[in-house]
Amino acid sequence: MLLRLDLEGHGNGQPIRIAAELDRIAPPRALANTLPHRLPTTDAGALAPKPVGWIEVSGNAILLHEHLLAALPDDSEPFVRALRPEGALDFRWRYERDDPFAPQAATSLDLNFINCAIQYDAFPYPLERVHGVVTARNGVWTLKNLESRDRQGQAVITCNGESQFSPAGKQLRLVIQGENILLDEHLKQSLPPVV
Repeated sequence: MLLRLDLEGHGNGQPIRIAAELDRIAPPRALANTLPHRLPTTDAGALAPKPVGWIEVSGNAILLHEHLLAALPDDSEPFVRALRPEGALDFRWRYERDDPFAPQAATSLDLNFINCAIQYDAFPYPLERVHGVVTARNGVWTLKNLESRDRQGQAVITCNGESQFSPAGKQLRLVIQGENILLDEHLKQSLPPVV
């Protein structure tokens, strides 16, 4: 059975598009008995085939809000909340399976930050006018050219990085660079006492 979707909903007042094309969807058992053709059977010990195809959810200029943060995966939500993000983003999430017997589907997430603000709990230096791209491919996160500027446009902070799996769990490696950063009270209060 083939399922195609092209839907539009609203999240916090903004349009969200949901599109999908999934094939080999098993009909409910009651319906399967009434179908004129014979459905394939599998051994009790074999993996049941899963639908193949894709699902995509996307939106533009979506304001960051509580319901969006609460919908994050359990392993990502605490970190994202610790950033104390504000602003808007464009996003595209995709789930794709080509092999009905593959144990995992491929997932991807693209986030394009638009004029956001961040004040990370571990380093609470206020970052404004944040823009750039964060991607996730099958659970591996990459930050590309995230950039923040001060209100005058002179101070620039850029961030690049990626997550890695290790025996201790998922780790995030970041490279943060700053230019024309004022040595003011905001920076002083953000630094650990030993610096």
